[in-house]
Amino acid sequence: MKQNSHTSAFTLVELVVVATILIILATIGFAAYSDNIPDARDAERKASFANIQAAMKLYKKERWAYPRPGAAFNIVNGNVTNIVAYQGKLDTTVSLSTLDRLPIDPKTKQTFVYSTTKSRWEYQIAGTLENGDQPKAIVQWDYKSVARNILPTIVLAADAETDISTEKSKFLFDGSIYNIPYDIVEPYTPISDDTKDINSLLTDGNVTFWQNSDFRSCEEIIEANKFIGDWEYQILDSDGNLGNITCTVTP
Repeated sequence: MKQNSHTSAFTLVELVVVATILIILATIGFAAYSDNIPDARDAERKASFANIQAAMKLYKKERWAYPRPGAAFNIVNGNVTNIVAYQGKLDTTVSLSTLDRLPIDPKTKQTFVYSTTKSRWEYQIAGTLENGDQPKAIVQWDYKSVARNILPTIVLAADAETDISTEKSKFLFDGSIYNIPYDIVEPYTPISDDTKDINSLLTDGNVTFWQNSDFRSCEEIIEANKFIGDWEYQILDSDGNLGNITCTVTP
């Protein structure tokens, strides 16, 4: 007896339904992936900063000072000769032996901001977290201020020689919404909220700054290369509390 062979196949309607389902799933997956991209980049930035910090520590251990920032400008106090810090970039002129290449921002492809004290014994690096739709600063450091109202940080939201005596709204603080080194959108220029002065920033709960807790006299501050001019500094008193003292250098 002759048997008829029958080959099953999808109908056009079934193919359309399957294609529609695949498109919907792909759209949902892409939307979820797109939402996670900023988080992934922020995670990469934090990992980069941890790697840089480890490399910095080794560099200082071997050479007794941190490298000079690339394309650096001077941060001065009062006049052009009183340099207190240098700020520039972690660019190709900065060599850290434990890193094959220096990390860059995963979105802007820009190098991170890098500052050192004049002695190059302390540093700060800074970038910008996308933080969803509210960008904020990310800072890694071993710097501590000894003059709370003058130089609470050595990273400024500025790209030219800056007098800290007058540019008190441009200090960069970790996590602060007021100062970030560059915008996420081109041309990645430093931005600063000029409506804030240093006093209001220092009393803002959203701002983190780094305060000295190591020195007990003006002499110790001067010997540690932390003296930035005749001003009021904070030192530890006999009870271990921070107190104010005016330090000067006799000509």
